[in-house]
Amino acid sequence: MKISISRNVSEQLQYYVYRLIDPRNGDTFYVGKGKGDRVIQHVKNAISEDENDVLSLKESRIQSILNAGLEPMHIIHRHGLDEDTAFEVEGALVDAYPGLTNDQGGHNNADRGAMSLQQIINIYDLPSFPELLVPAALVNVNNIEDKSTPEAIYRQVRGHWKVNSDRINRAELIVAVERGVAIGVFRPDRWYDSEKVLGRKCFEGSVAEDLWDQYVGPHGKRIERLDYKHSQFPIRYVNL
Repeated sequence: MKISISRNVSEQLQYYVYRLIDPRNGDTFYVGKGKGDRVIQHVKNAISEDENDVLSLKESRIQSILNAGLEPMHIIHRHGLDEDTAFEVEGALVDAYPGLTNDQGGHNNADRGAMSLQQIINIYDLPSFPELLVPAALVNVNNIEDKSTPEAIYRQVRGHWKVNSDRINRAELIVAVERGVAIGVFRPDRWYDSEKVLGRKCFEGSVAEDLWDQYVGPHGKRIERLDYKHSQFPIRYVNL
């Protein structure tokens, strides 16, 4: 790694938001926030990975770039920020660049991320999501193409998730959440390793028809409780 960040530069940067760009095609493949030398740590970590380790999408992309004799381009979008502002800028950039290798979504993107005006109006006109009384996991999905039936939603939210196996296996309900709105509730029968994405899991189960009106209703229910809201992680555990 040729680039280094001195202590003086680090102090001037404070919190910052950055992009990693693939020099082979100009695609932005990762957005992040950090302090110090965070922006250049991704390359160092990818280089130090053991050949037997399971690589993340980001690490695989970086290694592919390095194998081509190149290095990712590092773009600092904003610097001199406090942490809360950096989270907001990061979240906006995550929405602006589709197809990122980020494992986590932008901070508060589930509630305040990019959406149409009609989506925003619909969300704030919906009834509130009730209290969960059993162990459950709220799964944040970016977009559901087909919401015509509960079964269609179920087929699209079954995987592929990075989960805490111990906690997720104790969940009695899986609640699908899209843009801060509960759109489905399901009973998982089992979790199994994804065949498409290493290190991720999918679930088999059924639509919780007897709970649909309570937790979803005809158009979804708005997540208002802070302990139910998603920040960056796609899985929110409740009573677990």
